[in-house]
Amino acid sequence: MQLPANLGATDRLLRGGAALLLVLLQLTGRFSGLTSLLMGLVAAMLLLTSAMGSCLLYMPLRLSTRR
Repeated sequence: MQLPANLGATDRLLRGGAALLLVLLQLTGRFSGLTSLLMGLVAAMLLLTSAMGSCLLYMPLRLSTRR
């Protein structure tokens, strides 16, 4: 099953940038313990959705930033 693409180029770029920022903050030790784990999961989800071009949360809301 293939997910419909619903992320535009700007949305994908912003998600990738936010994920990179979270990873850099994590590598510099800004987060620790449970916060570090949660920020790592958020960064992974941002990278995954950016790479796939599809956001599962947008689907039930019928949102799309793709033109």
